[in-house]
Amino acid sequence: MALAALAGTLLQMRESVTQLRSSPEAETFRTIDSWRGEVPLHRPLKRRRHLRGLREIRHDQPDDWRAYRRLWLVLLSWTLLTFAAAGATLDAIL
Repeated sequence: MALAALAGTLLQMRESVTQLRSSPEAETFRTIDSWRGEVPLHRPLKRRRHLRGLREIRHDQPDDWRAYRRLWLVLLSWTLLTFAAAGATLDAIL
């Protein structure tokens, strides 16, 4: 039963991600995600200044940031569901 839950979750996740890739919000997500990763974590002062600039952009374009946040939460929820189903499968096997 747990294996079926894992398989179903993976299939649903694949379909959802396929639909998200073709959505108009996907380009916004890719753009903002690349902005957030421009400055590496091991450069804290540069990163702080960079994130401050991103906050200003967020106030100028709130709809784009809402779309980014929505897609980020969808991807996070699918990841968590997949890990939970994989954990249940391992639990059932062991």
